[in-house]
Amino acid sequence: MCDHTMDPTGDVIFKLNNPNVPLAIWDDEQPPVQATGPGPFADTPPAIPIAEPAISAENASLASNMPPNQQDSEATSQEDPQLTRLPLEPVTFLISSRHLILASPVFKAMLTGGWNEGDKISGPFQVSAQDWNAEAVTIVMNVLHNHYGQVPKTVTLKMLAKIAVIVDYYKIHEAFQAISQLWIDALRKQPLPTCLGNDVTLWILVSWVFEAANTFKYVTKVAVLRSREDVKVPHELPIPSAVIDRINQDRKDAMDLIAAGIGGLQQDYVEGRAGCDFECRAMHLGALMLSLNNLNFSGHPSKPHFGNCSLTKVVDILSGMKSPKWCTLGRVSREHQCPPGPPNVEARAFKLDVGEKTPRNLVIGVLNGYAALLVNGAKDKMEGLLLADFVSSTT
Repeated sequence: MCDHTMDPTGDVIFKLNNPNVPLAIWDDEQPPVQATGPGPFADTPPAIPIAEPAISAENASLASNMPPNQQDSEATSQEDPQLTRLPLEPVTFLISSRHLILASPVFKAMLTGGWNEGDKISGPFQVSAQDWNAEAVTIVMNVLHNHYGQVPKTVTLKMLAKIAVIVDYYKIHEAFQAISQLWIDALRKQPLPTCLGNDVTLWILVSWVFEAANTFKYVTKVAVLRSREDVKVPHELPIPSAVIDRINQDRKDAMDLIAAGIGGLQQDYVEGRAGCDFECRAMHLGALMLSLNNLNFSGHPSKPHFGNCSLTKVVDILSGMKSPKWCTLGRVSREHQCPPGPPNVEARAFKLDVGEKTPRNLVIGVLNGYAALLVNGAKDKMEGLLLADFVSSTT
């Protein structure tokens, strides 16, 4: 007797061993498993990745004192959160091989080949997986068997991410094209995240698996702009390393371009190539160094760079730099005016467009005007990633 019957005449028993392994540790949940490492982004809590299904026989080491239940193990636990999570009873599904073979090349290989996950000794074919969320597997099986009346019209972002991992593993993207768009559209009624956190990780995963190009571009842009160091994603999540590498490379390239320009300006003031006269150079160099102090900037000529900070912080501080004002003494005292031309330029401040608002009273002067030109020069590295650049390379 199976826990879920997708087809009364089904010829495959799908056994989910050790179900409901957490996708991550969340702020609003007491962790049921021990955290093992840092989260995928800077400034985020530790995360434990969901595991891919193991290609192995069923798990035979169930705890003898563990009562049968199918409750989500991510629920709040009254036990010591530092204790290792004990495996739960398996969840079984009676399913149709015909539906699976049509939808999934992976299932086709299991059911017609010799994979360890598919085993037919006597009676129905036996297929096993482990660690996935039982509710997510149920939704996936209902979609594959065309039981759309049993498929929820909306799901949470976490649940959609759990579904996405399964969809990607079994290569059943086509079967989920329509319903995934409905789920994403419903979630997009709320604003996408503008700060780093687990939600950004999940949105990158979801938008990648279900090919939501606009969402993918936006959340990868957030990752580029908000991360203070290289983005790291657990390898168990099916986000291509090429995507994460490009996020990190775009951030580095933008930082290097801006730092090189600022470092060059600083050196120009020191060596007399910028500024009108001694007073002009001294005033602007001092103001520049005061602003850069908040960015842990190293202006070494060979490798100028910013400290452990995000592009958002760099742009915010540089756009707010104030150019000094002073009067030149003489028969008629007048306010000093630098002649036009680099680096004595004016430019419109760059707007990041991920929740930021350019201050209304922002005054463009010599320093922040030049910085704006540098930022705009790196703009193509700060716009997020195009899904098409990666889909074509992985298909």
